[in-house]
Amino acid sequence: MRPKIVFSSNSSKFKTGFGKHAAVFLKYFFSLKNPDGSRKFEVIEFAQGISENDPVLKTVPWKAYGLMPATDEGLLEGLPNNQEIIEPLKRMVGYGAAKTEQLLKKEKPDYFFICEDCWGAAVLRKYTNRPFLPMWDCEWWDKANCILWTPVDSL
Repeated sequence: MRPKIVFSSNSSKFKTGFGKHAAVFLKYFFSLKNPDGSRKFEVIEFAQGISENDPVLKTVPWKAYGLMPATDEGLLEGLPNNQEIIEPLKRMVGYGAAKTEQLLKKEKPDYFFICEDCWGAAVLRKYTNRPFLPMWDCEWWDKANCILWTPVDSL
């Protein structure tokens, strides 16, 4: 069984700095082959800023998920009903806060790369007193090979 790499960043189709880095990284790891010609890694893209049903996801040769929910139905359920939560939620959903954990549980990667500003590396935790949890505070962080790649100008 091939090791599984998940790369989470701006969509590799975006013409942003993060999008361009994602494209280079994903293409490189997708191109690596074993001596017998088989692919060395299973490569999966977690595309930030794209809806889960965006057709652009089908234009890449690797498996790709859009990290924004197709609808906002149920998104606010279990969260305090105040603007201090609702306004940041709108921004964090674009970074994948609502879908990342669910997809990580489904895919079970061997390596999880996050290429994003440090404030974009969070997950949404409903029914808790801490609705936005930094990824490095999640229980799965120490159980996987997680790499956070963030530019120093974001600190």
